[in-house]
Amino acid sequence: MSLTKDIKEGKNKKTVGELNDVAGDHIANSKNVNSRSADSSRPEGTPAVKWYVYIVATVASIGAIMNGYDTGATGGTFVFQGFRESFGWPEDGTDTSDVDSQKGLITALFTIGALIGALPSGMCADWIGRKPVLMINCVIYLLGSLLQAFAVNIGMMYAGRIIGGFAIGMFMCIIGLYQGEIAPVSVRGTLVTIQQLCSCLGIVIGSALNIWWQTFDAGWHWSYGVKIIFPIVMFTMMIPLIESPKWLASKNKNEAAKEALAKVRQEYELEEEYSILISEVEQMREEGEGTWGEVFSNENHMLYRVMIGCAGQFFQQLSGINAIIVGRRSLLISGGIGMFIFTLLVAIMSSPALNYKTDKTVGILIIMFCALYVVFFAYSWGPIIWVVCAEIYPQRLRGKCMSLTTATNFVFATIIAYCTPLMLREENLDMWGTFLFFTCFIIVGTFWMYWIIPETAQVPSEEMDDLFDHYKIKPNQGNPFEKPKSAPLKKLAGGNQV
Repeated sequence: MSLTKDIKEGKNKKTVGELNDVAGDHIANSKNVNSRSADSSRPEGTPAVKWYVYIVATVASIGAIMNGYDTGATGGTFVFQGFRESFGWPEDGTDTSDVDSQKGLITALFTIGALIGALPSGMCADWIGRKPVLMINCVIYLLGSLLQAFAVNIGMMYAGRIIGGFAIGMFMCIIGLYQGEIAPVSVRGTLVTIQQLCSCLGIVIGSALNIWWQTFDAGWHWSYGVKIIFPIVMFTMMIPLIESPKWLASKNKNEAAKEALAKVRQEYELEEEYSILISEVEQMREEGEGTWGEVFSNENHMLYRVMIGCAGQFFQQLSGINAIIVGRRSLLISGGIGMFIFTLLVAIMSSPALNYKTDKTVGILIIMFCALYVVFFAYSWGPIIWVVCAEIYPQRLRGKCMSLTTATNFVFATIIAYCTPLMLREENLDMWGTFLFFTCFIIVGTFWMYWIIPETAQVPSEEMDDLFDHYKIKPNQGNPFEKPKSAPLKKLAGGNQV
């Protein structure tokens, strides 16, 4: 039973303090149950998590490899001689503003497609299931990749970019949703972070292969053609995998839900987890199907939670970028500080005061600072925003909320993808001004994350509502969250001792 329901049934309580006692008792009981299950019930020698959980999460993350590969490979093809000849770009590399616009469109149309795909993704996943949506999008991505690899004109390339982007928009929303629902709470952050790891792997693969392919006239066809392999592999490997137990239970397929849960939970914890799952689903049915009105309402702090997800994705993209054993907030804040330092250094090193185009030492320093910036992004804002978005929403609204937050990411990814080549032009912001622009958003985003995002690590999904019910922003104090006087939790948000 949820805290919200406990309080509704406790309306005859006459004081706020008595209602807080209901909340405190509920949270204490649920934490004690979790603690017993995690520590004392596990038979000696039994792994805490089945390997099958990691297999499911990794296979689903092939979709993220596709996204990363596109990031690493597409921009690189712009300097391929064969690519430039195919689309009538100047062979000497002296690009006009029209060519820069085409570059921006090739990149931006992909993210526009992703935006279009992200918006209905949650509803589609709620309707037909997480697994079928992932498999259908493998086919869609395959079609988009074929159009790009064999494009004979810029229009065909644009069409392939939109179609491929549509599939990626679906992938990036549903992968985290799927992983979050099959993951035990102890490794939920780790599994969702596999998605970002695979994105980074895709970037490395795309960038590395381009070094070789740029020496061939038809190299750009191969660069885009490799993308055909990923959806075929993912589709094939998805066939034997399970559907989300939560989705199955929500569709009254309780036996199938228990069978699926048995594959991702140890035997000693199966009955308890299954009981909790069925209770959540029954409560969901009592409350009715989630509506868009609820997503944007103040009830259950939903508007605040949606704002966290959308704003987090906004700052992730405006940072300029196209491990989970400590707090989510700690990683976000430390990563933001590191990114701020190194984007500022890049802005300084590329300023008119230092001629990075002719000074080799300055050029090497810029490359080094950019690499260090990526390191800080890769362990913090890159994965953690997706982790937070995958875990802070209630089941009945999760699909809709994930669609919104993922769409927000791609809205601003589109804007950045199109505008960056134009911003970098010497007559506009130039390199130093562009990095200074991103530096400003990084510092604002870091402070925002410190004040707004609660600590969600190790909080079970059934207790996430309780977390948001019990903490209030207090920007006039050093610690951003006010703790409830009677809730006996420890370090549940913002590092507070409760």
